[in-house]
Amino acid sequence: MTDGTTSESTSDEADPWQELLEDAAAIEGEFQTAGWETTFVEPEAVTPVDTDDRVGLRAAVSGDQYTAVEELIGRDDVTFAAVDVYYQTEGQTTFVLAVERDDSSEHAVLLPLYYDLPDARSMLEASLAEGHLFVYLETAADETGEVDGTNETEEGDDRWIVFTHDEPSLFIDAVDELED
Repeated sequence: MTDGTTSESTSDEADPWQELLEDAAAIEGEFQTAGWETTFVEPEAVTPVDTDDRVGLRAAVSGDQYTAVEELIGRDDVTFAAVDVYYQTEGQTTFVLAVERDDSSEHAVLLPLYYDLPDARSMLEASLAEGHLFVYLETAADETGEVDGTNETEEGDDRWIVFTHDEPSLFIDAVDELED
């Protein structure tokens, strides 16, 4: 995995998603060794979103993981203002690890993501044009397809956690392809 540069897999049998998760666990260990509190959030699904209301990547996570991040960002002493972004591209798929950081309180949320360039092209172009890339955490649907209720208010309005990034190019390996 690289920090803002492309990396090629050395094994034809390697699973890039599994490699990303292993790299994320190693990076989480480094933060913990340095005394940071970490929250690792593994999405069940990641989809590009390009609607009137939202533009970015939607990460569907378990209700427990959503609640852990929600409680963390609800604290007065925690403000995520920095991000480290690592990515690896395999074919048309980019695997991204976003490490959302609060350097003052030494808290980090590690969020592995992925997207396929053809599916994400309009979202990526819009993010580059607007100068922001948003990552939306929402609770995943259960086996029946029903949302587990964690991200709905009593009125039925959806809730989500949003991480805002002012440098969308950090998440995009193929910036040159998008600008052609």
